[in-house]
Amino acid sequence: MIKLNARSTLIEDVEREDKGDKFVIHSLHAIPLEVYKELHRWRSRTWKRLRKYKVLDWMGISLYATKDYDEIKKILDEARKEYEEIVSQIPDEEIREKFYCDPQILVISPPPAYEQSFRRDVSEEALKRLLEKVEDALNKHLNKDPELARKFQEVQDKIEALMAKLEEVQSQSLNVKELAQALRMSETLKELVTQLTAIRASSRVDQRVMRSVEENLKKIEKIQEVLTPEAKKLLEIARQHLEAIKAGQVGDMASAVADLERALLGGERK
Repeated sequence: MIKLNARSTLIEDVEREDKGDKFVIHSLHAIPLEVYKELHRWRSRTWKRLRKYKVLDWMGISLYATKDYDEIKKILDEARKEYEEIVSQIPDEEIREKFYCDPQILVISPPPAYEQSFRRDVSEEALKRLLEKVEDALNKHLNKDPELARKFQEVQDKIEALMAKLEEVQSQSLNVKELAQALRMSETLKELVTQLTAIRASSRVDQRVMRSVEENLKKIEKIQEVLTPEAKKLLEIARQHLEAIKAGQVGDMASAVADLERALLGGERK
């Protein structure tokens, strides 16, 4: 997570003006108005630059991938220099010295006792964000393929049958029974699989609409090491469907479901 840790203003005095049942607070700032505005523009500009690196929001905290550490640090170093240039415009040296910018990058590492809980929470949040993008893409494709609503229901039925089959599979390389149980228990996982497969089965897929899905998927892939095994498998399936869509392999329900089955089984047909 990231903290800019920078002062935006300095208030010298505060006066309250009573207005009957209401009141007005007058704040006397110790810096020029233009510097005040510049500092707020700087803060907004810096967060905008960082936004493209944000992976997801978790418990009200914006999380970033450690793989982007060097690029994020470069942005924060540049932001510090910009801040110092703005603050240099404050005429009073004594007040100017009270302004600081000390950005911090905090690496979150949960205690071992809570690691599994952390993985589940982060995975659920990440897949929910991905599902939002997939739902949006599905809704837009409903207008392009009149048969897509029917195909969606057909995919749902096939996935139900597939989960039952997975629960009967005996596999040492991949615990597919646990994966099938996770799909049954998590509406997010199930919806994500169903909707992606339904879009893949659409006769017309607008790749421009799928771009936001792919961008979100790339962000999540940066934090694979903290995801649950089920979430990792869902990312693999999502990537496989997207690659098939980009290659023009759409409109074939049988192939979409068959590829899904192979992905769930870890590449083996049982």
